[in-house]
Amino acid sequence: MSTPTRTREWASGISVLDKASTLLEIVEQAPTPLNELVARSGLARPTAYRIAMALQRLGLLTRDSRKRFVLGPRLGSMSVEARQDRLAQEAVPVLAELHALTGLDARVLRRSGRAQLCVATSDDAPDLHHGAGLHDAPDPDDEAGLRDRADARRENAVPRVARTAADRADRADRADRAPVGTARPLTGGAVALVLLAWEEPEEIFAGLRGARFTAAHLSQVRRRGWARGADAMVPGEVAYAVPVRIGAGRVVAALSVSGEPGRMDPIAFRRFGASVFDAANRLGDLLQQGRPAALRD
Repeated sequence: MSTPTRTREWASGISVLDKASTLLEIVEQAPTPLNELVARSGLARPTAYRIAMALQRLGLLTRDSRKRFVLGPRLGSMSVEARQDRLAQEAVPVLAELHALTGLDARVLRRSGRAQLCVATSDDAPDLHHGAGLHDAPDPDDEAGLRDRADARRENAVPRVARTAADRADRADRADRAPVGTARPLTGGAVALVLLAWEEPEEIFAGLRGARFTAAHLSQVRRRGWARGADAMVPGEVAYAVPVRIGAGRVVAALSVSGEPGRMDPIAFRRFGASVFDAANRLGDLLQQGRPAALRD
């Protein structure tokens, strides 16, 4: 039997619970295949497999596209619901408008320990193209205002294919793979870069252990104010992420848009980037107006 490679942070004195906790601690650091779970936990392979599969049935673990174990959506859902997350509530209309402007999937994520936690998505927002809107209808007699809105939409919009039944089914499929409450390790992707870049040096040092980026990458994100990279929520897609700030500039979350790689090149970002920053700033303003006690674990 292999020797465990890390000290257990939590212990209940109940053997099966402590074994399950050990597996969760390992997966919290990074996606983990079964062989690595066995080696790092020190558990016998049948025991590790049985407990991991039980945790998966409970929604506490799940599998990614490479069959590695990752944190399950139920952990994030419990965290969001327990805190009656105001961040999620305020984010929904902001994401709805951003999706309407860009045609891209939009999410708000925050840091939860060593994970990036999805707290709101544009898939949960009202469909603005079918009668649901964020603001009162514009005055039809305000011709200048109507022209300004139309110009702004043309300037910021990413070309979209008409919403066929197949498009909607594809969108629903993406939502099912990354619903609210989905958690991924804070080790890679555009969102992880943004959530870690403005942390204290000690937090950055700890966060870089096992990460697929370096302190130099985080420094570049701080200089630019945004990050581009893999979408940790939906494998194969590319994301742009920007910080959501409150108060004196404290970063409390990341707002991201994601899509197929062909739609997410730097030239495209020049078209929709301003809308992404505007959405993050607006969300920060909404949070600041009635600041909650805590916005991260």
